[in-house]
Amino acid sequence: RRLLLQSDLRICKTNCVRFAVRVAYDGLDYHGFQSQPHGNTIQDQIEHRLSNLLNRKVRILGCSRTDAKVHARGFVFTVDLSGEEIERLSSRRINECRMKLQEQEGCTREALVAKTIHSAIKQLTPQRPGSIVARTVVPITMDFDPKFSSLWKRYSYHVACCDNHSSPFLTRYCWQMTNQQLDFDAMSHAVRIMNGKHNFEWISLVEKGEQRDPFRDLKLSIVKMEDHKQSLFDPCFANTTMYKITGTCDFFLYKMMRRIVGIIVAVGKGEVKWPTLESCLETQDNECCRMNGSDDVSSAADSIPSALLQTAPPHGLCLEHVEYEIPI
Repeated sequence: RRLLLQSDLRICKTNCVRFAVRVAYDGLDYHGFQSQPHGNTIQDQIEHRLSNLLNRKVRILGCSRTDAKVHARGFVFTVDLSGEEIERLSSRRINECRMKLQEQEGCTREALVAKTIHSAIKQLTPQRPGSIVARTVVPITMDFDPKFSSLWKRYSYHVACCDNHSSPFLTRYCWQMTNQQLDFDAMSHAVRIMNGKHNFEWISLVEKGEQRDPFRDLKLSIVKMEDHKQSLFDPCFANTTMYKITGTCDFFLYKMMRRIVGIIVAVGKGEVKWPTLESCLETQDNECCRMNGSDDVSSAADSIPSALLQTAPPHGLCLEHVEYEIPI
């Protein structure tokens, strides 16, 4: 089997193989995923490590552009390796790890390289060690695109209402509100109103030239969490009520999820009533249909109450999962 593996490597030496990598990261200290000139992004950190591994400039392709301070549990990106690089890395994996013969026999060359890529990302040493972690690495077909091959994405957002003071253990991952109570029934009603297929262009920052249909079929839910008994920091969650808002959609417009959370919280605070939201949503749906094909959408947004245009802070948002036809 070892000879077969070596033969396989020689045959595929000139071929390229695409690997899909699912990563989790704490995004609070980074300026989003997409590469920036200053280099303090998730993409820059990963590309730097992979470039050192392969001794060449590496560019990866991500499934989305998460904003600065946004987190992810299931972000997916792809990286392409040549047959020569696969041969070199898989051979190095065997030599460095001194794997058992039977373990070598059960591994294809792609599996060996996947382990090497996983280890390379695991060894990232950004400004916060451990803030970027590779979960899975799998070889996929060259026509796979992490953005356009996705079936749907799921985001979650956490809101914490504290009676007296904020908690340092929630600061990185929640939108904290001190001495502020939210009406859960009203928020639940707002969630039910926004469920389904609607025009979400009016609450999103649609970029010029965007060709996607603003009507998106959204699955939205909200859960009230008051039981923190299993938490490592039980005393820190005393008198704290947590709300988890989850949204699933095939495609999210820019800042769509954070604007949705802003609306839900505004309804929970009583800044706007859910009948106003319902009326506004219906108006925007009808207006979008009427103006289909027109670039002038300013009149459709003139009557929107300002309370419905608030954007939730980025650090409470997390990209939970991206689904594809193939398992990653």
